[in-house]
Amino acid sequence: EEARHDGMMMATIASTTQARAMPRARGHSLRSLPRGVGRRTGRAIGPSPARANPPSKGAQEATQWIENWRRKSGKPSVVVEASAADSASVGAFDKVFSVVPNARNNRSLWGVGLMQLLWTASTLMYVSVLPIYMKQELGLSMTKIGVLEGAAVAAAFFSKVFSGIVSDALRSRTAVIFVGAMLTLACKPMFAASATIKATYGTTVCFYWIFSGKIADRLSKGIRAAPTDALLADLSPGNSRSKAFSLTQSLATFGGVLGSSLTAAMLFRGASYETIFLLASVPSFLAIVVLFTAVKQPELEEEGQSAGQAQEKKEKKQGGGFGEVLRNAATLPWQFYFAALIVSTLYVARFSESFVILRAKSLGWETAALPLLLTCNQVLQGLFTYPMGVLADNLGRKQILTIGFLVLIAANAVFIGSSHPLGAVVGFLIVGLHMSMTQANTKALLTEYISPTQRGTAFAVFAVFSGFALSFGNTLAGVLNDKIAGVGCFYGGAAATTAATLLLLVYFAVVG
Repeated sequence: EEARHDGMMMATIASTTQARAMPRARGHSLRSLPRGVGRRTGRAIGPSPARANPPSKGAQEATQWIENWRRKSGKPSVVVEASAADSASVGAFDKVFSVVPNARNNRSLWGVGLMQLLWTASTLMYVSVLPIYMKQELGLSMTKIGVLEGAAVAAAFFSKVFSGIVSDALRSRTAVIFVGAMLTLACKPMFAASATIKATYGTTVCFYWIFSGKIADRLSKGIRAAPTDALLADLSPGNSRSKAFSLTQSLATFGGVLGSSLTAAMLFRGASYETIFLLASVPSFLAIVVLFTAVKQPELEEEGQSAGQAQEKKEKKQGGGFGEVLRNAATLPWQFYFAALIVSTLYVARFSESFVILRAKSLGWETAALPLLLTCNQVLQGLFTYPMGVLADNLGRKQILTIGFLVLIAANAVFIGSSHPLGAVVGFLIVGLHMSMTQANTKALLTEYISPTQRGTAFAVFAVFSGFALSFGNTLAGVLNDKIAGVGCFYGGAAATTAATLLLLVYFAVVG
């Protein structure tokens, strides 16, 4: 009797919800049926299992009512049968390429990964030869190259601070990404036109022309970075977010390999620098096509928010702004600022790869073969970054980071002491190993004592710190290279890394 009473109560609740959502059939009342049950057939109806939207609470209650009724009647469970059918319909493609459960978001996620691949390929196509072009063809000094690289890196990091805030204000990640993507596309032809600019207006104007193009390229990267990361988080639920970020990072790494390899192949076939710069715009254009055709931004309130929760969140955002950012920055723990000091000191030693490429050239490497060094570096990073993260979780972050810092000191020593082309290969590989051991683990170090509500502010603050550090490091590297021909930057890099290592040891001694 109690079971019958419970079943009637459940049917009443579900039918009330159904009556509000569905029209009455002519001549019949639907109030006597539970939600999700057809009038004539008595079979469960509702959204297809393949649909992305989850069932409502009323539908779940109706399904449970049906299950109880069929179980008491000795009939098989429709839920089990449907689940088995769904399992049988999943093919090998779905098992391999499904990263998030929502099919639309999954396609958008792969689209974002493909954009990352294309952007990285485009960047590596011109970065592989631009320093040689500036030195040999345009005759720029190492100091000017250092100033250019430092300003470009600073522009990228500073733009990250504002692009994420703007994407939140506009409630559109893709709009901000599109602005950055168009800027990425526009700067490549500027490099190709530099020879004409030099012949027409002279070296000084040509330097500022390239300077503008390089700043625009790095600025575009910064504009894309924060909203792209935010879009990845929007597209992926919490239990799939690590897979989503890992996928895009892997595709970006392969994009670097693709770009370096294409540049090497074109140089071996005798292509001019200008041709390479023009062709580098092709992947940038394809990335914009992917953005419009494959990437769909989900609604930001979709993830289980009620209307009241969405309104409350909106009111909190309206009461925030830059004042709220400053208040959050003021309450960040001292451990974060200590970690930011350590990583920023390390970033002074991470000057542009342009100086490393020039060192490899001085050791006897042919210009056409230089992109292969970057390719080896990218492959090594792609293979070892994830295992080094696992080791940091199992052995301890202190051990992996300390060894990683010491590895960078060893790489600087190799570049200083080498007199054979093979030394450049060893140095590039050691740098790749250092990046694998430290790139992800330093980010984990920064977030260790940060609450979830302060992480955005923390990374914005760190973007400012690291922007200054990278700008100073690249400028210092150029000055030192002019003072100590070809290797001065590596002396400075070794000194900065040594200081960062000492700070790291003090940090773990104090924090534990």
